[in-house]
Amino acid sequence: MKPKPIGTDRRAPVALTFVIPVRHPDNAASWRDLQDNIAQTFASVAGQLHPSWRGYVAVQEGADLPPLPPGIHDVRVRFPPNPNYSPDGQSRSHFHEAVRFDKGRRVLAALLAAGPTSHVMVVDDDDFVSNRLAGTVAEAAPDTAFRFDEGFVWTPGGRMLMTNHDFSNLCGTSAILPIAALDLPSSVESASPDYVKTMMGSHVQVKAALEQQGQVFTPLPYPGAVYRVGHANAHSRSQNMLRAHLANGGMIRNPRRALRNIQLLRRYGKLERAEFGLP
Repeated sequence: MKPKPIGTDRRAPVALTFVIPVRHPDNAASWRDLQDNIAQTFASVAGQLHPSWRGYVAVQEGADLPPLPPGIHDVRVRFPPNPNYSPDGQSRSHFHEAVRFDKGRRVLAALLAAGPTSHVMVVDDDDFVSNRLAGTVAEAAPDTAFRFDEGFVWTPGGRMLMTNHDFSNLCGTSAILPIAALDLPSSVESASPDYVKTMMGSHVQVKAALEQQGQVFTPLPYPGAVYRVGHANAHSRSQNMLRAHLANGGMIRNPRRALRNIQLLRRYGKLERAEFGLP
């Protein structure tokens, strides 16, 4: 009889817990498109080669989700939609604060509902992850934190990936943290807004906060994730990859940079589809 993967059992301790926060349906430009994207994210997370993992999806009570693969569980929350979800008509700082708080409490709710784990990784609901991550964490010391210095950028419908060497600052799906370093509160309600926004809602701020506390980050020795850009539900309003880096007059205004960007492009095939779950 084939052994049951650890990730399918909520009670068994695991090396790595993936947390996927999902926005309120009222904050989605297209819930149907979001479901299509998140189904691909689910499949990517569930493709881990090592069995010591679990996934938790923080999603609004009553919201429809695509089928959950074995090892991924839903955590239903009852948070109102974020009234400041759009950057229009408000300052950039106010917009980012509101988004971090909304995302952060969803992440925290999932972590508090999760089973025992050594490490945690937040995965945005439209990205892809390497299938090597759980194995890497399983071999690491409990206090190891990983930073994704390198990853890929991808636009749906394309067959090209663009390598990014500052991925940890570009994409939210870019770090693996030891759970002990996060000093989780007992409940979402007892957590301060600053804690929620900094430690749970910002991939940049949590790394900075942990470094100030003495946490050392180890660069992941391979590209760890794929950042999906240029689609309807992209909250950062990211542009189509080629349009942002090569078109729009970029070749004329800064030909050297455009040529460097061309050198970062690579066509992906069976190997990348197998590792990241890309379509």
